[in-house]
Amino acid sequence: MEMDGLRRIANDALAHYNISCQSLAFIGHSASAVYQVTDRDGNRFSLRIYRPRSENLESFWTSPEAVRSEMMWLHALSRETDITLPVPVRNSRGEWVTVVDGVACVLLTWVDGEARNPFVSVEEVRVIGEMTGKMHRQSSNWTLPESFSRPSLDDARIMQALEKLEAEARTGGLPADETALLLRAGRKAIGMMNLLGPLSPDGSNLRVRPAKQCDCRTGSAF
Repeated sequence: MEMDGLRRIANDALAHYNISCQSLAFIGHSASAVYQVTDRDGNRFSLRIYRPRSENLESFWTSPEAVRSEMMWLHALSRETDITLPVPVRNSRGEWVTVVDGVACVLLTWVDGEARNPFVSVEEVRVIGEMTGKMHRQSSNWTLPESFSRPSLDDARIMQALEKLEAEARTGGLPADETALLLRAGRKAIGMMNLLGPLSPDGSNLRVRPAKQCDCRTGSAF
C-alpha cells in the first residue's frame, strides 16, 4: 500500500515538470523515496519524494523550506564548481520544490554511481578530501539567499540525538555496547567540531574555519 501511495505521489509530482515520462523505476527508500525517471528522449532524472521510511527522522529535514535550501546549494555548486553532482530541475512554475499532499518532491538530473564499501585506498580518501575542499571553498564565498533555511548540526543538536539513543538503549531498544560506542563517537565529533571553529553567523553550518587551517592533508573536513 505504501508503494502504491509513493508511486501516486511520484506521478502527480511529475505532472508539474516539462518532461514526457517514458518510464518510472523505484530505486530505494530511506530518508526519501527515490525513483529513476526516463523521458522519451532517453534523458534520465532522479525524483526524490521526501517521505521518510522511518518515523524517527525529525520533520525539519523534510520540510519544503529545508529541501528548497538544499536544492539552492546544489544549484550553486553545479554552477560554481566542477564537482559531478545531481543538478536540480525547476518545475513548470519555476520552483525547486513540488509539494504533493504535503510531501516535498524534487527532480534532479541523474548521475550514475555505485554502492561502495568503506574507503580502501589512500587515493579514494584523497579524492573525497579534494571534493570536500571544493565544497568548503564554494560555501565560504557563497552569499546565502535570504530564504535559505537548513537545520544546524551544533553541539546541542548532536547531544539531543545522543540522548535519544541513550534513552532507547535503557528500554532495551538498542544494544547497550553499540550505543556506548555511538555515544563516545558523538562526543568526539563534538570535540572535533569545536576545534574547527564556530558555525557561520546565520547558523547554517555551511561555513566552518577555512580548509587551509584544518590539520589534514586532504584539505578539508566537512
